[in-house]
Amino acid sequence: MTHFEDIFRKHYGYLLGVANYMLHDPEESRDVVSETFATMWEQGRELRPDTARQYLAVCVRNSCLKRIARLQLRERVARLYPIELSLFATDIDRESRVQQIEQAIETQLDDYTRTIFKMCYLDKKAHREVAQCLGISIKAVDKRIGKALCILRETLNPKQQ
Repeated sequence: MTHFEDIFRKHYGYLLGVANYMLHDPEESRDVVSETFATMWEQGRELRPDTARQYLAVCVRNSCLKRIARLQLRERVARLYPIELSLFATDIDRESRVQQIEQAIETQLDDYTRTIFKMCYLDKKAHREVAQCLGISIKAVDKRIGKALCILRETLNPKQQ
C-alpha cells in the first residue's frame, strides 16, 4: 500500500463525517471528500502523517463552504425566477418575459461577462470550474457574475432601482 492510500484509508471516514456535518447530504459529502483526495493526487502533494488529518479537514471544510455559498446563490435565483414568472398572468406573458431576459443577456452584457454568466447559469458550472476553464481567478468570475446580475436587474426592473 502506498503512502497516499494509507492516508486515504485512515482519514476518509473522518473527512466524510466533517463534510456530512456541514452539508447534511451524504452524496455531496462523498463528492467533496473524493474531490479533495483527487486534487491532492493530481497535485502530487505529499502529506505528512502528523498533519495530514488537519490539513485535509481544512480542505474539506473549505470545499463545503464554497458549495454552500454556490448553492445558496442558486437557490436564491431559483426562488426568484418562479416568483417573477408567476407575476405574469398568461403563458404568452411568461414567454415574453423569458424573451426579454434572453435579449437582455445578449444585448446588455459584454462578450466576456455573457460567456461567464452563461457558463454559470445555463451550463450550471461552478465558479471554480469556469475560472479553471477560462484561466482566471474565482474572484474574477464572482465579480463578472455580480456585474451581470446588476446590469440585468437594472435593465429588466428599472423602476425598482
